[in-house]
Amino acid sequence: IRRKIVDGDEWKDMVPGAVYEYIVENNLTEKERGCCCLYCMGMRGTEIAAYMGLTDQSYYNFSGVIRKKLGLMEYKTKLDIFLREKLVQLDEL
Repeated sequence: IRRKIVDGDEWKDMVPGAVYEYIVENNLTEKERGCCCLYCMGMRGTEIAAYMGLTDQSYYNFSGVIRKKLGLMEYKTKLDIFLREKLVQLDEL
């Protein structure tokens, strides 16, 4: 079952403002922003893929695009760990 992902600015209310601004500043699409917010909320990649209705390969490619936009070396840093560390880092400011 494919679930509807929250639209646009509704993500803003689900993660701290500084984190959402960081995500927006990196020119992520609405779907990519949603994925990042789900990671920040504690979901794992496999859970996000299922929630978004993506196959494993599609999600792998999709997360690679996000990594690139965030300036991460491809697959060297796990996206979920990076985003959760960023969440803590920005929350401390």
